[in-house]
Amino acid sequence: MLGTNHDEVAYREVRAQSINITTYTKSFAEHELISRYAPFFQNQARPTLDALEGVYLDHGSNTSDDEHLNILKFVVGAETTWFFTGPAGEEVSYYLQNNNPNVYLYEFNYASYLNNLSHTYPGYNPVVHGSEGQYVVMDYFLWSKSQAEGKINATDIAIANFFGETWTNFAKFG
Repeated sequence: MLGTNHDEVAYREVRAQSINITTYTKSFAEHELISRYAPFFQNQARPTLDALEGVYLDHGSNTSDDEHLNILKFVVGAETTWFFTGPAGEEVSYYLQNNNPNVYLYEFNYASYLNNLSHTYPGYNPVVHGSEGQYVVMDYFLWSKSQAEGKINATDIAIANFFGETWTNFAKFG
């Protein structure tokens, strides 16, 4: 069983780097991506960025510099694909090539108080790396505190039940 989260690298972008949202301009994002991944881009940086912008920016290359949230989501989307979604898909292909059809893949995209919404922006509640963990291990302190504060809802319970059943079946049947 392989899982990824919709906004895997958002935590690093938003919290760990402590970058203000207004820093995310198109030129900043392009510079950051090129400087981080120059060996990967090689001499194809501009065409690669154009393709990524076409996929991850709401207005593609017409996105203006003041669409900070859209640009942050662009960086998070591109890096999540490079480091998590793409490699997970590649790993699935290895299992299938080796005649192992018992492969389960998911992308978790439910934003909740339980999966650390302490780093959000208005209109963006990222589902960061490890977000599904609270539904798998059900940390007693966090669940008790969240329940006492009235922050657990029916969807949280349903997701916890889903993960409990899914992981139990995976352990039983492979």
